[in-house]
Amino acid sequence: MSKRTPKPTVQATVVRQWAEENKVIKSGQRGRLGTSVIDAYNKANPTAKYPVTYRPQPEVKIKHTVTVERNGRKVPVTRSLPKSEVRSLAKAAGFGERGILPKAALDAAFLAVANTPKA
Repeated sequence: MSKRTPKPTVQATVVRQWAEENKVIKSGQRGRLGTSVIDAYNKANPTAKYPVTYRPQPEVKIKHTVTVERNGRKVPVTRSLPKSEVRSLAKAAGFGERGILPKAALDAAFLAVANTPKA
């Protein structure tokens, strides 16, 4: 069995420093580097031996149970929805865009899709 040698990659600090010098991001900006910054770095350094790759975060799903009325009875319905969809449905129901969603926001978002058949 052969050992796999890791492929050398460019450190995020190098990309961040380049982005600050070229005014792609503000100096001292924190957090994850976006795809636009990484794409700009790769475009500016086309001859780089190891271009920077971006691994997108896996899609986060929220599982929630709401009680709906069907045929005169209250029935619990459980659905899983992408977090982005839950946020947009909660926003449409009048809740804020940021922070932890209260149970009322989750209920409003999931009630909007609770009557649809499960895929």
